[in-house]
Amino acid sequence: MLQEVLQNLMISAIEFRGEEDADVAPYRHATARELMVVEPSREVGHARAMLLSAFRHIMAELCRSKVTSLALAPVSSHSLAKVTPGQKSLPQR
Repeated sequence: MLQEVLQNLMISAIEFRGEEDADVAPYRHATARELMVVEPSREVGHARAMLLSAFRHIMAELCRSKVTSLALAPVSSHSLAKVTPGQKSLPQR
């Protein structure tokens, strides 16, 4: 779909500029941001626990079969965001 937009607009590339880029900053309005940590609902917590349990069983079987030797450790969204394509393991905390 993005390729269609590029073709229809007859452009070959898209550049992304962030709020802090020098050519954007003068036009940026002051913003206020507040970080809010929201506890997941019981249903989300239950679904997460079920998924983790299934994942642990699968990983245990893969380890027993010597397909992998990855140890299970808590994974944060921050660690996942730092994984690059082709990287074989998560960054250490």
